[in-house]
Amino acid sequence: MLLTMQSFCTHLTVHQSLVRAGKEIESRTTAWTFLRVCAGEGYLMNGNQSCEVGPGDVVVVPAAATVCLRASLLNDLRLCHFGVITEQLAGFFTMEEQQALHRAMTHSIQPPHVIQRGKAAAQQHAELCDLSQHAPGILARTAMLSLAVGTLREVFAAAIRSSDLGGSGQKFLDLLARLPESELLRRSGRELAGECGCTERHFRRLFHRRFGLSLKQKQIRWRIECAKKLLLETEAKIIEIASQCGFQSLGQFNHTFKEQTDMPPSRWRKTFATVKAKHDRQHPPLCPRQKIYHPRKPAPALAAPEPNLRRMKKF
Repeated sequence: MLLTMQSFCTHLTVHQSLVRAGKEIESRTTAWTFLRVCAGEGYLMNGNQSCEVGPGDVVVVPAAATVCLRASLLNDLRLCHFGVITEQLAGFFTMEEQQALHRAMTHSIQPPHVIQRGKAAAQQHAELCDLSQHAPGILARTAMLSLAVGTLREVFAAAIRSSDLGGSGQKFLDLLARLPESELLRRSGRELAGECGCTERHFRRLFHRRFGLSLKQKQIRWRIECAKKLLLETEAKIIEIASQCGFQSLGQFNHTFKEQTDMPPSRWRKTFATVKAKHDRQHPPLCPRQKIYHPRKPAPALAAPEPNLRRMKKF
């Protein structure tokens, strides 16, 4: 039996999974996934290679990568895991950082690897498991982001070194490194070109050369990702979501959403909300760091009370 972790169930939310002895669990998501082995031993299977993992080890899986964790034949494997979907972190990453993560996904810059127990990142993950149980919410999500960014800093550093636009595009690169993605994609090409000190046509040429698509196409994709997040995590009306994501009308939003996802927003919300609810029912959360429940032992039979000699009548 092969279990699969779904991407929409792990974004900035800590989950626990149990893999029975000799069974496997597969990570095949669009999120950067961080898995901590809480108990048991197993093997990280990546193609023809395998690596043994044990309690305290953390496995980092890049987005779009597929790896398999196999529990040993002797014991069950308990995992504590969460994911980070960078497209849903509007305003957190810059365009340059997003591009670095995209290159890591498509060109395997960052292969799956293991952070061994005892290292600082592994200890942070252990503390995160406790924090998510006792103080869920913004504190836990902040800790997840801190852990993820600390792990991915090498990817960001590689992106800065891989700049290939030369001196003529230096202001363009500085702009990408300075402005959050949400701010960059809310502004017009003319405004951005003015900050770079070039014409709008030249700015759009630099943008297309850097990202492989036009500014308008990138803006549409970003708005659709924001809409997906709101559709799945809120009960807001579709017309309100369309307005929040920068669409001028409901008709324009429905048409664009269907072009990008092959289904209208109402159907997309119903489909993925149903899948998420089904997954939650089939995989109830475990808590490997809490005490295991044991049924109470039957209480011993009570001894017969001693007779009250004072009240006994003498015969």
